[in-house]
Parts: sequence; structure tokens; C-alpha cells
Amino acid sequence: MKREIIRPFSAWDRQLCAQVELVSGIVVSNYLIVRSPTASNEPYRVEFQASNRQYWCALPAFLARTQSVAALEVAEAPVPASQPIAV
Repeated sequence: MKREIIRPFSAWDRQLCAQVELVSGIVVSNYLIVRSPTASNEPYRVEFQASNRQYWCALPAFLARTQSVAALEVAEAPVPASQPIAV
């Protein structure tokens, strides 16, 4: 499943070996929740791909700033004209 960034956040770019700011509208794929390999404030992180690059960030930051693409498609789907709309 894919997710879309809905609010900017900072993530570690594995190719650049640096923190980068990811902006709204970027689609994220191939994400995986893993236990952080070091003792830190955040025990879990998310490793993911976006724009043909690999990133990781703390799980709470990822969940709060991304949304399922499937949820966006359902929310934006038009209501067929044959179905009544509750008012």
C-alpha cells in the first residue's frame, strides 16, 4: 500500500547520509516498520522509499504526517447520481 505525505517532515536520506525535509504531496511506497537498532527515544522507525530514494524516520512522525492513498481515493470518489444523498 502507498501513503502520501500530507504535512512536511524530516527524514534520514540513506544515499545522502543526511536529514532532509520531505514536502506534502510526495507518494511513499515500500514502507516497513522496524525496531530501532540503537537505544533511542523512539524504539520504532519506518524505512520507506519516495522519489526513487530510501529514507527512514521515527514511526510517530511518519504516521502523523502521511495518509493512505486508498483512503484519499475513497474520500474523493464521486457519489453516483442514482444514489440518494443524505442531507
